[in-house]
Amino acid sequence: MSEIELKFHIPATQYSKLHHAIQEQQPKLIQLAAYYYDTPSQALSKAQLSLRQRLENKVWTQTLKAPSSHHAKRIEIEETLDEKPNGIDLKRYVKNKQAQALLKPVLATKQPLILQFRTEVKRLNLQMNHGDSHIEIALDQGWLIAAHQKVKISEIEFELKKGQISDLIACLQPWVKQYHLYLDVQSKAARGYALLNTQPQAATYAQSFILNQTHSAELALKQMISSCLQHMLPNASAIARGNYQASHVHQLRVGIRRLRSALKSFADWTTHDLSLWQQQLKNLFQHLGSTRDYDAIVSDVLPALQHAGAPFDSLPEPKHKNHDLSQYFREPSSSLLWLDLLNFSQHASVTDSSQDLTHLAAKQIGKLQRKITAQSDNFMQLSTEQKHQLRKQVKQLRYSLEFTHSLFKPKHVKRYLKALKPLQEVLGEFNDLCVAEEHFKILAKKRREYWFAIGWIAAQQQQVLSRAHVALQHFSTHADAGL
Repeated sequence: MSEIELKFHIPATQYSKLHHAIQEQQPKLIQLAAYYYDTPSQALSKAQLSLRQRLENKVWTQTLKAPSSHHAKRIEIEETLDEKPNGIDLKRYVKNKQAQALLKPVLATKQPLILQFRTEVKRLNLQMNHGDSHIEIALDQGWLIAAHQKVKISEIEFELKKGQISDLIACLQPWVKQYHLYLDVQSKAARGYALLNTQPQAATYAQSFILNQTHSAELALKQMISSCLQHMLPNASAIARGNYQASHVHQLRVGIRRLRSALKSFADWTTHDLSLWQQQLKNLFQHLGSTRDYDAIVSDVLPALQHAGAPFDSLPEPKHKNHDLSQYFREPSSSLLWLDLLNFSQHASVTDSSQDLTHLAAKQIGKLQRKITAQSDNFMQLSTEQKHQLRKQVKQLRYSLEFTHSLFKPKHVKRYLKALKPLQEVLGEFNDLCVAEEHFKILAKKRREYWFAIGWIAAQQQQVLSRAHVALQHFSTHADAGL
């Protein structure tokens, strides 16, 4: 069994109004107490599993949850218990092959399962129909308790019990707009582990995926978007919560770049207009820019400057604050964008075997390649802006190939990337130097010692550009072999 649900955080300023709106519809009140178990080394958590026992009014259930390939869906194996449990009962899964497969790595450790944390929640439950679908709305208010710590739970969940995900999204969109709800894909279990370990949930990285050659071009594009959302949403949620690290910002930037590349490279694989999403993603990316740029300067450029003898050992903190970045991702516009992309990516597409997906992908890869290699001979004469545009084209080509690599022979992809990766890296290095140069020019207006950095960066830029020219010529020569 699996569940499809979308969970949203409720701003404190909106809770009373939302609570009143739910109460007016005469919801069912449910008292919930959930107990989460794991091994002492948290083997379940490391395997992205959660195992809980929950008391719902007077009924006990035991539930094993696991992720699926769908970011709004989780595998859920639930058992009703006859009486109050005395610890976890794994014997219930002896005849369940799916549960056995999920638990095998954990059971192999032969570690005991012990209570890790618990939740105490009052839930207002509504059942409603939207379109041809049945949807459950659950307003949760309570506490998450781990050891001697506890944090407040204030969230609303929309679960599709029967029907289409498009109906689920259409149902909840007005709630997002009216009460400024923001999407939070972190489960209660993940939040409990973060509290228990006193650290934010780790950033989520991109996962490779395989395209089916028999699928239609539009379905392939939707699979790309779905993959990007799997990468982006956990990081966007962490930023919205205000409980994030530089790695969350960086990975969300990477995810947005990947998605923008897919929408740009394969726009003609669908009749849907993708231009609005492109602009919205560009705006999000720009808001993340200053945070990532400062982190890159501190982690990469500053140590090199210090090694070169810079007369300073630190940089002033940027004027922007973390809560400003978080606030932007709490705006309804951000959640509505995620929902639009989710809805499109999960909408059924007809498989069209008459389309040659490999040919379509190779055609787009070749088009991007020609744009890049055409600039090989006059690279050093390009303006700084033109060099940055070239860098973006190289990134687009790299991500486009990552999306479609399964359509080509592995040895050809490996050879192609071997020539492309050094070019992307050196152009990225040049971009970081340009960003750092602008940053230090501002600082130098107030403190003269920062002029050292400007001179050092100028010298480094010339060296990097020479290497970039060589890398571009190398790629131009070897890319002709194609895929």
